[in-house]
Amino acid sequence: MTDASPSGACGASGQTTNITTSGSYWCSGVSSHDLFGNLINAGRLFISQTQYKYLISAIGQISNWSGHDSNNGNLHNAKNGWIQLNDYGSISGASYNWNLRQVNNNGTIQMCGRGDTGGSTYQIYSDLDLTNNGLISFEQYFSNYGSSFNIRNPTLTTSTGGANCYNNGAVRLINVNYQQVQNVYGSGCWQLGVGSTLYLQDGTGAYQNPTAGPSLPGQSIIFQDSSAVLHMDAKVYSRNSNFGAQVFGFGSGNAIEFYETISKFSYSGSTLTVTMTSGNTCNINLGSGYSAGSFFKARNPSKYTLFGYNAIFYNGAAPSRSAPAQCSLSAPICSNLGSTLPSTTATSSFASSTSSTVLSTSSAGAIVSSITSHATLSSSGTVSSSASQTTSGQALSSASSGTATSSLAVATTQSSSTVTSVCSFTSPYISTNTGTPYYPALATSYTTDPALTATTTSGQACPTTPENGTYCGFINPEDPCAPQPDGYGPVPTPDTASAFLAYPSLHALASAAPTVIASQCNTQYQQVFRDLNGSVSAQSYLGLYDLEVYDATVCAAHCDATNLCTSFNIFAERDPSLNPSNNDSTAPTVWGYYCPNPPSMTTFKCTLWGSSIDSSLATNTGSSREEFQVVITASDGYDRTNVTVPQDPTGSSTTSFSASTTIATSTSGTTASPVSTSSSAAAAASTSSWSTTHPWGNGHNCHGKAINASPYSMGSRFFPGGYNPQVCSDFALAQNAQNAASSASSKCEMFNAVYLHKNGKPWGTYCTLYSTSLDDSYATYSGGKSGSDQYDCKQSWTWSLRS
Repeated sequence: MTDASPSGACGASGQTTNITTSGSYWCSGVSSHDLFGNLINAGRLFISQTQYKYLISAIGQISNWSGHDSNNGNLHNAKNGWIQLNDYGSISGASYNWNLRQVNNNGTIQMCGRGDTGGSTYQIYSDLDLTNNGLISFEQYFSNYGSSFNIRNPTLTTSTGGANCYNNGAVRLINVNYQQVQNVYGSGCWQLGVGSTLYLQDGTGAYQNPTAGPSLPGQSIIFQDSSAVLHMDAKVYSRNSNFGAQVFGFGSGNAIEFYETISKFSYSGSTLTVTMTSGNTCNINLGSGYSAGSFFKARNPSKYTLFGYNAIFYNGAAPSRSAPAQCSLSAPICSNLGSTLPSTTATSSFASSTSSTVLSTSSAGAIVSSITSHATLSSSGTVSSSASQTTSGQALSSASSGTATSSLAVATTQSSSTVTSVCSFTSPYISTNTGTPYYPALATSYTTDPALTATTTSGQACPTTPENGTYCGFINPEDPCAPQPDGYGPVPTPDTASAFLAYPSLHALASAAPTVIASQCNTQYQQVFRDLNGSVSAQSYLGLYDLEVYDATVCAAHCDATNLCTSFNIFAERDPSLNPSNNDSTAPTVWGYYCPNPPSMTTFKCTLWGSSIDSSLATNTGSSREEFQVVITASDGYDRTNVTVPQDPTGSSTTSFSASTTIATSTSGTTASPVSTSSSAAAAASTSSWSTTHPWGNGHNCHGKAINASPYSMGSRFFPGGYNPQVCSDFALAQNAQNAASSASSKCEMFNAVYLHKNGKPWGTYCTLYSTSLDDSYATYSGGKSGSDQYDCKQSWTWSLRS
């Protein structure tokens, strides 16, 4: 049965709801869908807001279930039972809170949501023993925001007699930062998918572990994607140095993080041994076949902390090793529900197809993982161009993979990354930088480099041992009190934040900048604001360059050469010449530990944006780092968004899907560069061999109004970031390929790519597919309110299939 009523509930207090093998129950109405009483499920229970999901209308779904006696709060999900809480298409985070008496899962439980808006909560509590013999999957579709993801007992104890969690099946994590707060027993597997972090808090080793045994004894952990991370707080290994779970698939891109500072590490036989500066040791069974010399330590960048965590990486593919069968348990990844429930069963593999005209779950997963598997935004949904940091781990990643990433240590006026040009671009400026960063603190002799005090001649060893993946004389800017690069601008006297904000030399640069700059894309950049004390902060961020001179034409050239870029912001930033430290770090350093307010340097910065910008977005006014104050001035903004004709989207000669565009990713305070949207190296390799096709005619400008024609709609998707019609094309072509493979007659003949602003700020591209070509008479939606939020269409273009 289907219950499409608002706030439709499942079950009744004090009663048991029994869904048989052939039964399906679908709550598809808007808003909250709470559960009551007990549930025995051998069929299918789906909870969503599908019936009410029109354009940007549904806020985050809520599903609560609470019960603590024999008649309430007892879940038994049978072997073939499938429970899915699906909030894929709403405009904010989902909240699933199950506080139950007892949980017994032998089938599949999926909790799904957006992941790019923050606030998501997936929690399963069990008063009595919780037993998972099937698959529990926590999934987010667009990114991995939120940290309230856990399976646990409500009472945590260090003594005997308490309830426990037993995992004999699998727990799958996709784009979630999962927090484990107690020990878990059994023979199950933890599957770490794209964008996932298994964060083992101190409680993993302390709670429900009265004998101080290993953490996660008998469990397995498998890395299923190169972006997956395993994190351990100190008590995970301090009470017992032997980590209880076997680890499979640890290879390039993966990180094993530690809250403590790593002193040394070694690999022998099948065991990785990591020793901390505290003296604690952690022994991890990775299996045999690794090269001991290919392990290295670095900080792993994290959007949840400013500088990330100490971590162990491996430069190479994981050796082949058979994992337990539980590590292969799977179910279709959650996707947008159509007019019917998925026809596949929860026990099928990811690659299984469906006869539904709705895009199969495998293709849906490919779309989003290829576009957003590496995307990271700030917790507020915006990215600000504050003072940048980088790590030697980032530098190594760039060197070892062959994929250039822009880091502060190397990002000057010439980009180290390859960009997809949308114009005929010839650089008007040649950098004089030779590849070695410029360090103001060294140039002024405020500090000296111990690595350079010794001299070497050809053939001699470096006076200090470089970190893996770096070079002799490399300076890690994250080391306490380490010199910071690229401060080419003048510094006022006195060297204070207030003097910087009032500095006439900087204001003269901003005031002298041209009001119109010719673009090599047959348009012009118009100056939209001048000489502000703040830089742009928005969700359409594409990248950042440190410049040797304040020159808006150089910044314009970078925008011209970067796919999706239609606006830019150039400004001067007061940055510390040393990495501020106040005797509050234990990281190894040759620079000392006390420099809370070092002399400043002036950095000229150029940030690129995939949307229109204006003065209302110049909200990033700086920050404090220890006692040092970062501030911004001379901020000029330029825009050509409204006079830019988007590049016509392309296709490929294959029906397989992988987005062919490039996007840039960034965390607040981290320099970013365009990266391939392919979800894996293999996918990227296969993409390069495709022949490009041009299935669409020329784009048609709907002048900021979205097509509103629900009878012809075949579905829609939202992609955060800059305006990007290519992702809509990829979505449409993948849908058509899937429909053709399943003999479905429907075909997308036209798509509408709309760029939305949320509450006056750039938000992302909304794609809608239509079964026929429609004219301007259907372009009637310019925006509206949803709850307290205002949504406005800023760009709207349609493309129709060539006849």
